[in-house]
Amino acid sequence: MRRYLLVLFALFSTFCYGSNLVIELPNGERNELSFEYISSLPSKSVKTHLPWFTGEETFTGVSLESLILSYHNQGMPKTVNVRALNDYAIDIKGEDITVYQPILAYLKDGKRMKIRDKGPYWLIYSLKDHPSIDNSNYHSQMVWQIETIKIVDND
Repeated sequence: MRRYLLVLFALFSTFCYGSNLVIELPNGERNELSFEYISSLPSKSVKTHLPWFTGEETFTGVSLESLILSYHNQGMPKTVNVRALNDYAIDIKGEDITVYQPILAYLKDGKRMKIRDKGPYWLIYSLKDHPSIDNSNYHSQMVWQIETIKIVDND
């Protein structure tokens, strides 16, 4: 019975927190990154308000720019495509990533985000630090439940 419960727990834990994040390069190479790997990278916290919450929340994650540049040694691409578990996808300008420094958040108020809480990964811009981007254009770029980040070729 104990073994059965452990197997069930493992299955539900994976489902609740989601799967690995995929970084896809312009040549089609796919790199799967585990939560353990991503959370071991240098992190940063952002305290900001978002249109989906009242008040401010604190998000912790890795710099999207640093993550991209660690896989793409030709500099920041012109475009990065971010895709969610539900197939929502949006193109984000590399210039915006450099200027506004969004993070790939995996913690909200110190707790790992589950799929039902917009996790396991959520692209967060600090609207507190950059009030000029508090608009629907940038809100639509704050993809949650991210599964794939595709680096689009510079050409």
